[in-house]
Amino acid sequence: MGLPRFFSEKSRNYYRISIPSTGESSPGSPKVMTPKTPKSPPGTPTRNREKEQAKKIPELLEKGHKAQKKQQYDKAISFYDKVLSINPTNSEAWNRKGFVCHLCEKVCQAIECYDLSIKYNPKNALAWNNKGGVYLGLEKYIDALLCFNEAIFIDPDYNVGWNNKGVTLRQMGRFKESLECHEKALVLGPNDQQTLNQLGRVTFLLEDYNTSLSHFDKAIKIDPKFYPALYGKGVLLREMGDNENAIKCFNKAVSINPNYQEDHWVIARGPPVTVISPQNSQNNLSDTDSAPQIRLDLSKSSRGPDVCCIDLSKSSKGPIEEV
Repeated sequence: MGLPRFFSEKSRNYYRISIPSTGESSPGSPKVMTPKTPKSPPGTPTRNREKEQAKKIPELLEKGHKAQKKQQYDKAISFYDKVLSINPTNSEAWNRKGFVCHLCEKVCQAIECYDLSIKYNPKNALAWNNKGGVYLGLEKYIDALLCFNEAIFIDPDYNVGWNNKGVTLRQMGRFKESLECHEKALVLGPNDQQTLNQLGRVTFLLEDYNTSLSHFDKAIKIDPKFYPALYGKGVLLREMGDNENAIKCFNKAVSINPNYQEDHWVIARGPPVTVISPQNSQNNLSDTDSAPQIRLDLSKSSRGPDVCCIDLSKSSKGPIEEV
């Protein structure tokens, strides 16, 4: 589900937004006065049609959200485009359209949509956060930090923004600052498994293994099928020398999401380990005595870095969307 997860392709393409002509004449040329179209007075058929069209916007946004959840991305964009044909300055529609473009890995279009969302509502913390998520996927960490900082400046209680800032700092190797961000997010959402998972990862990198294990266990207790925490716990147990239970965690994570082995959390520490597929687990578990020869392919995927959340929750009243 959702949105892009670990390392993306190292695209360095920048985007450019065309600025439409304002119709102003060049210096020295005579001014051309364009007559203004008079607005329809209240109560006229045109004004009534505009009101009727505006009433359709919430329904169209909801239809777009449902289509996106079903991975019907073209259909979702068509609903958001209908909203924008009614109201081209609808910040929420631009944000949601950007989110779907991000899911489709159309990063330049996504940033363009987020920029327009921010243009029409500069205090849209969700759009700032989501734009930061795109930059994080491109490993443009400074740009990502600027966006996440703006999101939490607008809304200091925005735990998703704090989490994503923490992930960015972790990717930059600034583990202690990352820990502070995730701890702030945990205060704002004590039972959020995404936050607990991120805390488990950064405390692992700080070599505080007991605390790391506690965070992973809490996340799994909240949701036993939360495979990112199961995988993280497996990496931790491997590091602690408990290879048998590490393999069980990897197997469970892969059995919940068979494609997860393509989205590995890159850990440049310790010997490689193999993620054993569920159908082969019984044959391979007997090999755990030769632990140093167990291998894990930590190949990069095209789904972007471990952005903890892309958030539509406040505008849609729905659940947080995962990247």
